[in-house]
Amino acid sequence: MAPLFGRAPETLGGNALKTSYSLIAASAFAATSATAGGFELSTQAVDPLFFSGRHLEFTAAYAKPDLEGTDFFGNSTGDIAPNFWAFGGAFKDDINERLSYAIIADQPYYALLSAPAGVFTGTNATIETYSLSGLLRYKFTDRISVYGGPRIQTVTSSAGFPAGGGFPAYDMQGDRATDVGFTIGAAYEIPEYFTRVSLTYHSKIKHDIDVTENGVQTGSTELIAPEAVNLDFQVPVNRSTLVFGGVRWVAWEGIELTAPQFGPLVTFAEDTITYRLGAVHQLNDTWSLLAQYSYEGKTDDEPDILYPYNGIQGLTLGAIYTRENMTVTAGATYFRLGSVSSPTLGEFDDNKGLGLGFNIAFKL
Repeated sequence: MAPLFGRAPETLGGNALKTSYSLIAASAFAATSATAGGFELSTQAVDPLFFSGRHLEFTAAYAKPDLEGTDFFGNSTGDIAPNFWAFGGAFKDDINERLSYAIIADQPYYALLSAPAGVFTGTNATIETYSLSGLLRYKFTDRISVYGGPRIQTVTSSAGFPAGGGFPAYDMQGDRATDVGFTIGAAYEIPEYFTRVSLTYHSKIKHDIDVTENGVQTGSTELIAPEAVNLDFQVPVNRSTLVFGGVRWVAWEGIELTAPQFGPLVTFAEDTITYRLGAVHQLNDTWSLLAQYSYEGKTDDEPDILYPYNGIQGLTLGAIYTRENMTVTAGATYFRLGSVSSPTLGEFDDNKGLGLGFNIAFKL
């Protein structure tokens, strides 16, 4: 087996580790319909910027949540979170020795609700976002670099519930809205030892959405994708193992989704912090293994039918296959969701989720 330190960054040290980040972004954060910090689906990673040379990758994930409980009458809600797919991709290339760029596509926020039983029968909601980032990176030296660029994001939303309990049926449809934010960051690297620390800031993005309620256009509402900060690192611990991880802060406090006539649908009261720690271990020139643990503590947010849990823990296990200019990564994430109890919601205990992720990357 070739030693890790003896290989070029574009082989195991760069390729396998980069792909592990892509897998985790896909499978670990697609394990439920709202996995971390409100409706987060991805960590908005910028790792393709650090890949050596020209790079192309595609990521797909399938999520199978298990999210059920009892409503405030004690009736079963059934599984309220349908299964779903998530996709992403990236292209990176060098302009010259100091300047490079990356185009990154992801789905940063996502929520999907369909209640089959209990007092919430027929209640449904969907929030989908798609994002495209164009980032430039400038290297002052081999160790110090800065990066940034625009982030274009589109969002669609809908919600509804049937008539019952003296309330009429309700349906809300939000028109597609596309708006722009930005990303900036800085990194410190020791390339010969595959060591990197990066700090990335994602601005908030304000969406003004035209809303139709029960077939009538009633006005517009503002939906804010919150600002966030990612602190990520990777460092070798021996000749065949790399440790990686990060801390992500998201400014959810005060953000809400409101319909003009109906009023607030979802309100967040507290920011979130998510922690990740993992490792990539090289078995031989072809195969490597990866593992990651993620943790997000409980908040003071009032539980809601769109995210009836508080706190989350996840374990990702995967394998990486490298051959010539191609790397394939596949793995699975198992999540445990924190229990909640509320007189207006009911009780949701012992819930979990499973995410399956696949990434294929090419050095062009």
